[in-house]
Amino acid sequence: MRVLIVGGAGFISSAVAERLTDSGHAVFKGDLADVPDIVIDLDAALPGRARESLRAWDGRARRIVLGSSLTLFPGDEYARTSECGFWLGRSEVTIVRLGVVYGAGDPDQSVASLAQRLRQSGSELRLSPAEAWRYTPRLYFENAAAGLAIAATARPAAGRIYNLVDTWQGPDWQWAQMVARAIEWPGRIVIASGHAPVRPAIPSNQRLHRELGYRECVAARDAVRLLLATGQPFAAAGA
Repeated sequence: MRVLIVGGAGFISSAVAERLTDSGHAVFKGDLADVPDIVIDLDAALPGRARESLRAWDGRARRIVLGSSLTLFPGDEYARTSECGFWLGRSEVTIVRLGVVYGAGDPDQSVASLAQRLRQSGSELRLSPAEAWRYTPRLYFENAAAGLAIAATARPAAGRIYNLVDTWQGPDWQWAQMVARAIEWPGRIVIASGHAPVRPAIPSNQRLHRELGYRECVAARDAVRLLLATGQPFAAAGA
């Protein structure tokens, strides 16, 4: 099938394109003169962007995949109206709510930045309760590509909404501990006294796994080790 990918950071769109190409699909990024079979919009979390894509491609592309964000709708897990209202169009619509994506080419350099912070902290990294007990729904970029590819092409995904995150989900102090172990940092992480915030609902891939057979490609611990072991873990992956 002909797949058009629009929006998104380069390292995400490139990974999705590679995954789809390996599966035999013709992938285009940016503009396409002819009408594609599938459109994947990776910027659907931006205000008004989902409805803009629906208006542009409804009735033209067979399926429109909206790459949204879990950070926008933490308590609204499967309500389609959050992104596109009560849209009743002619094309199939699939919504994939992504966690915070990290990986090779990550413009925020989130893993490398945390490793640097640990090294610069000396023997002790102090975290406030709010920072320590925050639950950030993270997603390794190769897992993002695998989930988006299957949601875009699997027939049962039509009209469905899926969460897409790493299987491992824990508070941010445990994430910092994971990075600390990967760089063999000898210090300790200390959580300042105070009230911990209420634990939020933790998203999972259960629906994506159950309905589409999604399997995580790289576990979070392996992803962290892989990124930190490479000489230039955040070299640009292309637009």
